[in-house]
Amino acid sequence: VGKPFEKTISVTNTGDAVAENVVLDDIPDPAITILDGITFPRDLGPLQPGETRSGTIRVVANQAGQLTNRVIATAMPGDVRVENTCTIEAVQGLLELTKVCDPKRVNAGEEIAFVVEVANAGRAPLENVAVVDDYPFGIEPTSQSRAVIGTLLPGEAKQIVFSGVAEQPGRYTNTARAMADGVPEQNAVCTVDVVLCRMEMDLRGPTQVYYGEPAPYTLTLRNTGDGDAPDCTIRVTSGGCIGEHFRDFVVGGLPPGGVWTQDFTLNGTRVGTATVVADATCGTRCQDRAEATLVVTGLPALQVEMVDKALDGREDGVFRIGETFNYRLTVLNDYGTEITPDILVQWELPPELEFVSGRSDMDATVTGAG
Repeated sequence: VGKPFEKTISVTNTGDAVAENVVLDDIPDPAITILDGITFPRDLGPLQPGETRSGTIRVVANQAGQLTNRVIATAMPGDVRVENTCTIEAVQGLLELTKVCDPKRVNAGEEIAFVVEVANAGRAPLENVAVVDDYPFGIEPTSQSRAVIGTLLPGEAKQIVFSGVAEQPGRYTNTARAMADGVPEQNAVCTVDVVLCRMEMDLRGPTQVYYGEPAPYTLTLRNTGDGDAPDCTIRVTSGGCIGEHFRDFVVGGLPPGGVWTQDFTLNGTRVGTATVVADATCGTRCQDRAEATLVVTGLPALQVEMVDKALDGREDGVFRIGETFNYRLTVLNDYGTEITPDILVQWELPPELEFVSGRSDMDATVTGAG
């Protein structure tokens, strides 16, 4: 179909008299077009006995199928009329196109392959075959967008792989177009879902602990996106009053909706303020950070000591009735990490003793009775 071919017509006078006014008429099938501007009927003039005249005509078939050519010749004298037919089968190439997105679901930033197969399912060669891939907005090509096939024989198929990358999540439809001489253009589409993980991390712990008291923390990592989170790791760093150090946790992959939880404990090394920071990294596109502040406070370390002494300073421990002696009370913040608040000391005397007076080497008021 669409490719010119030739037919030959021969007219012979098989009689023993001259055939006068020979006229030839060519009546092709409506699907056959005569080329070269030749028109019919044509006047061949006289044809001598035994004479043959032949001619070749270029024609073209415009559609596939069984097509019939019919020719008629008339001559004088008498009503001389003869005709003949020939049948041809016009064949045509059939362009077919299929397309697959591989994979159909991909993480943002990963390459997508658009696998296109163009085939000739007809009975004639297809010429000047080409395939064009129309990338949608949002997919950046990483390969050529046009492939020239040339001639595709009947039953032959060729595969072309186009590729691209989508940086943003979404659904993308990619269209490929195949064209060849003399046949309608064919389209094929495939749809790919581009997904992306989205990490949310929560770091929970106390806001204040006393010096030497452990600070328990719970670390939670969630994938709230629609894509897998690959190779997740978390580094917890701290400083200030809990010391400069880090700790790594290997989480692994988290599917959409996946949750990972870890408990750990930190200890304050001195009184002050510290910041705890957790950084999560999943692949190259999903990160999150969580922070917590911890205040480490101290406690006074009270130590109380009391001794009895004679007025001259002797530590006798035995006194006569009516004799006055001293009790010395020492209140000490013994290596505490925080100053003491205001202190009240209450000293209770047994009935056998009577309070006389009291004084302090600090700015303290001593009162008493009984």
